[in-house]
Formats: sequence, structure tokens, C-alpha cells
Amino acid sequence: MKSDGRAQAPLPSVQRAVRHWKVRDPGEEDTASLGEAASVPPLVARLLLNRGISSADDAKAWLHGSLRDLPDPRRMVDMDKTVDRLVQA
Repeated sequence: MKSDGRAQAPLPSVQRAVRHWKVRDPGEEDTASLGEAASVPPLVARLLLNRGISSADDAKAWLHGSLRDLPDPRRMVDMDKTVDRLVQA
């Protein structure tokens, strides 16, 4: 009970979903090669290889990209409608 005499409803229990990551093993040789070339740990090299990134330059661009590397948002579909809607808000 609360201090004012009212009953408090019990909190519902929440179960967390168990998730298992499935990471394809691209091979120790490729992993070690990219890891050394890009100066990243083997796990990071494996994840990069799983994303299709296999060169040190591409890995560095992926990991240390900047806003200038992003595509021009004005070229997104219906961006003009989005901007108009935001202006109305």
C-alpha cells in the first residue's frame, strides 16, 4: 500500500528476448589480413568482411567516415514533401 492508504497495482514482469548473433566466419587468413591492414581487432575485421568490406581503405572509410561521406539528403525520395511538412509543423 501507498502511504496515503491506496493499494498499488503490481508491476508487470517483462521478459527479455534471448538473441543470438550469427556471424559468418570469413576465414582466419582474410580476417587476419584485414585486421592487420586496417589496424582493427579480429572481431571487427570479421564484421567488416561480413558487410562486404575487404580492403583497408574501405574499412577505414566505414569506421571513420564523416558527414561529407553521406549521400545528399535532397536526393532522397519525397524529400521536398518532407521539408514542406516540417515547415508546416
